[in-house]
Amino acid sequence: MRLKYIGLWCYLHGEAVAVGMLMAAKLSALEGFITDKEVQQIEYLLQKVNLPITISSK
Repeated sequence: MRLKYIGLWCYLHGEAVAVGMLMAAKLSALEGFITDKEVQQIEYLLQKVNLPITISSK
């Protein structure tokens, strides 16, 4: 299983993808391509399947 390394912490590939998906959604909302409600839906679904939505600095 491949890992993504960010700082001293490592994340599974899928976990890193989940965080990137949410970041992309937030940027898309800022640019007006999707609504804030759609961003909230994406965040909800990621949390529902226990995927991270942030990268820890610890």
